[in-house]
Amino acid sequence: MTFQRADTAVDATMTKLENNLTGEGFKKSAVQVKEPYWGLVKYENTDTICGISTNRPESDASQMKEVYLACALKDTYKATAKVQKPFYDAYTAARTDYPDQDIAYPRISDSRTRGYKTAEAGLYGEGQPTGAMGLFYQTPDQTWHYFMGTQQIVSCSKYDTPDLKKAYLGEQCFESANTVSPSTVQL
Repeated sequence: MTFQRADTAVDATMTKLENNLTGEGFKKSAVQVKEPYWGLVKYENTDTICGISTNRPESDASQMKEVYLACALKDTYKATAKVQKPFYDAYTAARTDYPDQDIAYPRISDSRTRGYKTAEAGLYGEGQPTGAMGLFYQTPDQTWHYFMGTQQIVSCSKYDTPDLKKAYLGEQCFESANTVSPSTVQL
């Protein structure tokens, strides 16, 4: 649900939504967003989790603001979490500098090389509107590995191990910043 409000009414709308949720037995979740860009606050009961958030553009105080309320059954997260777990494990093993990174539902593809797979999954911080695409690959031993996060086509030189070359064989890459036409990953 989205509500459009003048900036002066945003806090009152947020309070009304919070009061409605607590009146229905919801409690503020123990785990909240550490540095929310959108002012996200989570509420939950035994089977449902809800989030109330708002955007507050700095550019124009007279502009209408949006307040969002979204809820989902907790059980719906179980199947998704099962699919995401190997990607989260691979990411956190490789990137200890970003332990709170969230990973979107992955898009898994077969590689051109038998026994390998590749996957893309959005990387973002909860409550943040930006992020990168996480690139992952699976080796023949069925282990997922984190390759890198990017917002553009990857340089061919980044595919610098035999497993990366096999997993991404034939995928588009660029030779250098001065190259006009793209190349592909080669063995």
